[in-house]
Amino acid sequence: MEAQWVGDRRRLRTLLATQPDWTLPDFAAAIGRSLGWVKKWVKRLRAAAPDDESVLQSRSRARATPPPPLSRVVIDHILAIRDQPPHNLKRVPGPKAILYYLQQEATTTLAGERLPRSTRTIWRILRQHQRILDPPFCARRPVERPEPLTSWQLERGMPPPCLPIRKANSSTLSRS
Repeated sequence: MEAQWVGDRRRLRTLLATQPDWTLPDFAAAIGRSLGWVKKWVKRLRAAAPDDESVLQSRSRARATPPPPLSRVVIDHILAIRDQPPHNLKRVPGPKAILYYLQQEATTTLAGERLPRSTRTIWRILRQHQRILDPPFCARRPVERPEPLTSWQLERGMPPPCLPIRKANSSTLSRS
């Protein structure tokens, strides 16, 4: 797909050089692209040198700089909401609830501070300050498998050792 886009950009550059009297809608019709696309690439191509091939490549949309860090006031507020839930909340608030309460207080106590927009950011802060603990690592032990074509004998009402426990129906046990 990128090769097709580069080809369209190269054709636009050629048309800009050979047809200087054309309008932007003429270029869009000749290439088969939208007027907005033509406007964007005409601006980029005219700003670059005529023999520069790197201008034909797409630009990354990734953020060039990391977002500014949250202030200590906001982090302390997040931890306070987690430790002492507001408005008689009868549970420990999670990231969604904390984000809700932060947005409620954005106009009063947190005016002018940059607030997190994502629950992932709140989750990361809670983990860094040991408010949410990682689950313990559970090492799995290998199970010895029986030889092929051997039979297993199970007691009535006992689930097989490798299947999840389900409530047995009495009709299924009596049919066997």
